[in-house]
Amino acid sequence: MVLPEFLQEEKEEVILQRMLARIPEEIDKSEGSFIYDALAPAAAEMVQMKIEMGEFLKRAFASTAFGEYLELRAEEQGVCRKKAVKAQGTAAKGNPLLVTGTPGTVISKGTIVSTAAEEATNTKAVEFVTLQEKIIPVEGTVQIDIAAIEPGIQGNVPARAINLLAVPLAGVTAVNNEKALTGGLEEETDESLLQRYYEKVRKPITSGNKWQFISWAKEVPGVGGARVFPISNSLMVRIVIVDTEMLPANDKLVEDAQHHLDPQREGLGLGVAPLGARVMVEPAKSLPVTISFETLDIDVDKYTQEQVLENIAQVVKEYFQKEISFKANEQGQQVNISIAKLGSEIFKAEGLLDYTGFTINGGSANLSVAEDEVPVVERVTVQ
Repeated sequence: MVLPEFLQEEKEEVILQRMLARIPEEIDKSEGSFIYDALAPAAAEMVQMKIEMGEFLKRAFASTAFGEYLELRAEEQGVCRKKAVKAQGTAAKGNPLLVTGTPGTVISKGTIVSTAAEEATNTKAVEFVTLQEKIIPVEGTVQIDIAAIEPGIQGNVPARAINLLAVPLAGVTAVNNEKALTGGLEEETDESLLQRYYEKVRKPITSGNKWQFISWAKEVPGVGGARVFPISNSLMVRIVIVDTEMLPANDKLVEDAQHHLDPQREGLGLGVAPLGARVMVEPAKSLPVTISFETLDIDVDKYTQEQVLENIAQVVKEYFQKEISFKANEQGQQVNISIAKLGSEIFKAEGLLDYTGFTINGGSANLSVAEDEVPVVERVTVQ
């Protein structure tokens, strides 16, 4: 942001001299005089005030606002930050907690279970709470729905990670999650919120137009992008979505988006989609990308070849996420993967000094990406 001239940086000494110039010449204005010492603190405060006024101005515009100030700006257009979501393990999702113990033992709602803390890696335990009361049947095991106590991705734990009771419970011999817990999401970032705000104000939304369907889809926590395709000779709308990492949405996210838009795919107006508009939500298709090199020149004093390959994969993933996946140029055409741009981007990988024989998917040509596809790094190799 370019600040107005009266708020641009000005040294304390300049302001002080301007103030002293207004004092009659017959009064002593030399350093250390009464009037000099009286005006010097005021000049310092004016400098600080101008700095703070500049910061205040930045908070007034969406492009330079942040945190709660960006939230307030976005809310003026009805765009609210997506809250963090707790990971869950439920029978409906097929990943409940399995409790083993003596038949007849009551597992109360609100019982706390957790993963084990790892002191060696400074990993803290993640706690979960049971969402229902259950009694262990004669079979000796019972399934119970659980949710993470704290929202966020830390609740997305792998299978068999939850194995502790916070407080020992008589009659319970073991707890375990046979499948991974999913669904935990962090609070929406400023970058994502700003992007949705821009979409709302720059792309006109009217009743049921393309931009409105995209806006509705991106209201669902976890949806990072959406594309809309009309289905010929029908009133059905196909919506393809990706997650916040710009990767194909998982089944749960597709289900959530479908429920939000048109729960029964029948256009009954039971979701946010208008009556008569049948909506079919699908995950984006994966475009596997294999990156190969003939040789790699790496910083062998600090990195192994395997580490550098991992760093390259991460750099490429971030590039796809920010510049390629579900992006379009000014003419609305899908952005394809330029081998020249990607080759330049790869040099950001830590430990990489140089390379030869760079190819993507076995060739040296640009890679075409369909409108409903997102590139996914499958592997990075040295031939």
